[in-house]
Amino acid sequence: VPAAVRALGRVGLDDVRGHLDGGIAAWRAAGRPLAQLAQLTPQQLHARRQGGEALAVVDVRSDAEWDEGHIAGAVHILGGELAGRLDELPAARPLVLACGSGYRSTVAASVLARNGVDGLINMTGGMQAWNQAGLPTEREAALAA
Repeated sequence: VPAAVRALGRVGLDDVRGHLDGGIAAWRAAGRPLAQLAQLTPQQLHARRQGGEALAVVDVRSDAEWDEGHIAGAVHILGGELAGRLDELPAARPLVLACGSGYRSTVAASVLARNGVDGLINMTGGMQAWNQAGLPTEREAALAA
């Protein structure tokens, strides 16, 4: 638990109020509802956007990571600031969340879902996988929020 709290704090989520004793198995055994987060690989995301599908991208990485290169047309909102900046999310759905490796975007999806946002998809592998696939990025700081 302490390691998880530290990891969440590093991405701006520092109001951890508890943990699930027994993990997901205990949750399931108690008959609690489960939800799944849809996943898209970078290649699938790129192909679907190239095909004209309206998939809005929200990049939850740090300013420095954003400045190194991001997906064209993405909206930049730090993961730890999402709950306070819901009005800045693109109106289009679904929203594809992207980070460096796929971890922070998964946490960001949880924050958004908890705030009533639906139509969420995680980009599997994050920008690391996007870049490894040789997909295009932009570096213009003018798109940063």
